[in-house]
Amino acid sequence: MRSGIYGWLLTAALLVAPAGAQMKDPEKELLEGILPKERAITLQEIRKNPEGFRNFKVEFVGQFHALERMYVPFFTFFTPEEYVNISAWGDEQDLFDPQDYGDDFAYLFLAKDNTATQQLVRLRRYERFRAEGIVRNIFKGIPWIEIKKLEVEEEGRWTDERLTRMVRGLHAERQGDWRAAGTEYSMLDVKELPPRGAAEVWKRLGMAQRRTGQTQKAIDSLRESLELRPGDREASEELNQALVATGKRKAPQAGPVVRQTPTPPQAEEPKPAPAATPPAATPPQPPVEGGGATPPQPPPPGGSATTPPPENRDPGGKK
Repeated sequence: MRSGIYGWLLTAALLVAPAGAQMKDPEKELLEGILPKERAITLQEIRKNPEGFRNFKVEFVGQFHALERMYVPFFTFFTPEEYVNISAWGDEQDLFDPQDYGDDFAYLFLAKDNTATQQLVRLRRYERFRAEGIVRNIFKGIPWIEIKKLEVEEEGRWTDERLTRMVRGLHAERQGDWRAAGTEYSMLDVKELPPRGAAEVWKRLGMAQRRTGQTQKAIDSLRESLELRPGDREASEELNQALVATGKRKAPQAGPVVRQTPTPPQAEEPKPAPAATPPAATPPQPPVEGGGATPPQPPPPGGSATTPPPENRDPGGKK
């Protein structure tokens, strides 16, 4: 009886609902902008603060590494029967840095029935992609992310060969061989690199050119770097020094020297003379039988009349 009444009420509610009204999908609402789309989120941000992104929409750019098999079904949302697991680096990581290269993230998952899995066929190592997803679980402080949407970025990427050449340039730079470093950097085609990598190559090339007397080329290279990454302080300082060397910018001058007027010495006020202390009165000695002067007093034990007795010290020399 009750089930019949509930069924009738549900039917009535659907009949009186406004035309075109749809049932709300909580997951869809979650994906439609809990976090503002204009805020750039990096994969490293999510990793450092996973609790801050739990069950939130996240959007980031990554660099594909490999297929993985990181499944813990009892503690997480993901199973190997239903999800594909991949690892990646964040787009903010410099893969020519050994520390960043060894810090890939292996907890990204795509449902096998998601059309985004078709994009995995196109992904090569170091390929850049833009992903949208949800932080489903946090296990042992690590966010486990389900990717809902994945698009391959058409801009450049690193390869093993390009990374090897970049590392050689950095090694020569550390050895102080700027000519060899510049040769390695100049052989990299920046059009084939991701924007962050291209900015770094332009900067390093400009640094090498400035130190080998190619000042105008250094200026051009450093400007290319700053166009790709305007906030790079090191590139800005290098460019400023190159412009100063060519006379196109004046070197910063020290401020005017402020001379301090010497203060004349102040006359010291005369100090009152200390009051004279009257000599202590010597008590009269009793006369010696037979009259005459007072005989000399016997020296104190252990000393003489003019030498004070030695102080008592223990074997260690302490009083």
